[in-house]
Amino acid sequence: MKPASKPSILIVDDEPELLFSFSLMLGEEFNVLTADNGLEALLIIKEVPLSLMILDLKMPGLSGVELIECFRNSNCKVPIIVLTGNLDYAVNPSDQTLQVLVIHKPVSINELIGEIRKTLGIC
Repeated sequence: MKPASKPSILIVDDEPELLFSFSLMLGEEFNVLTADNGLEALLIIKEVPLSLMILDLKMPGLSGVELIECFRNSNCKVPIIVLTGNLDYAVNPSDQTLQVLVIHKPVSINELIGEIRKTLGIC
């Protein structure tokens, strides 16, 4: 019997330290891919079937908000967890085109793993 594959998560953030540390901490349970900008994320999304995307809002080039808009205008239905220090950012509750969860920084790794599991339906 072939073992179940790990869910694939794409983390999009322009902070290399965050990408590295999240990859290490999440890598045992998930297949972690990283992108340091929105354009790179779009390329990965076209090539790799994802279970979840975690992204920052403020990035050079294509921002997290613009990346969410790209998803909204496509048929991609990957759940998104937004990590942001912007306390004013919220998702319009009437917008049901995407599953987006906003978590305000700072976030503990245990809290993040819990939200990932809940979003993916993993106990």
